[in-house]
Amino acid sequence: MATCIEGIDIILSWHSHDRIDKPIRQNNTWIVQSGASASFLGRIDISFENGKITHIRHQLIPLYANEYEEDPEFSRLIREIKQPYETLLREDIGKLKTPLHCMFLNETPMDRLITDAYLYAIDADIALSHGWRYGAPILPGVITVEDLYQIIPTNPELFTLELEGRFILEAFETNLEQVFSPDPFQQKGGYVLRTSGVIMAYKSYHPKGRRIEHFLVENKPLIQDAIYRIVSAGKQILGQYQSVKKHLGIHAHDAIRHFFQAQQTFEIHDTPRIFSI
Repeated sequence: MATCIEGIDIILSWHSHDRIDKPIRQNNTWIVQSGASASFLGRIDISFENGKITHIRHQLIPLYANEYEEDPEFSRLIREIKQPYETLLREDIGKLKTPLHCMFLNETPMDRLITDAYLYAIDADIALSHGWRYGAPILPGVITVEDLYQIIPTNPELFTLELEGRFILEAFETNLEQVFSPDPFQQKGGYVLRTSGVIMAYKSYHPKGRRIEHFLVENKPLIQDAIYRIVSAGKQILGQYQSVKKHLGIHAHDAIRHFFQAQQTFEIHDTPRIFSI
């Protein structure tokens, strides 16, 4: 954007949740970004000369909760809002042995929990989820209902969809183009589709539509004209097939709770399923 539009002094970048220590300068525009999940306060000091910016300094100030006193009035408001839901939010639903987060490019523990839970709840070949970046990491230990709102706060409804293998490959190739396109204006989101049931190897530097090298479904090579059943949730996933999705009346939180009821604990110890080569 800074290469295309003149007259922008500073861009406070966003969405990718990156920590930029040293400001980036593109043409006459300075670009900064200050992380995510209220981890930092971003401070910018600007130097001027003759009405023009000559230098900026961007500082990431860590926000450690134990170093700051709570604002009494704000804390009271939060308690009042949460009070009717406290019993529900504190309910234990299972235990974690793997820390949950969603900050890797290809796959993450938090998204693996989501898609594994979808596959456990619904008889399907593939489970899909967006590369969501909701919420702060969750450490091993007891997981509660309140944590579900960190993991996936929108609690979307699950759906199933039957597609030929060729269209599944097309959907993944489209997603890879949205992540790795050399044209930044063709990039969307930023992360590879999260999935259970699929093993995929790709080359990010290959041209559009030709990045996938290997694609397995349930440990078997995908068959172009075979029909596969997909389970997912939310309007964004495979939105072009909105009219033929079968909605199930089950929401993401229901699936995850059911998964924990059966498994009791969640731990990842297998090899990666999605990787670049």
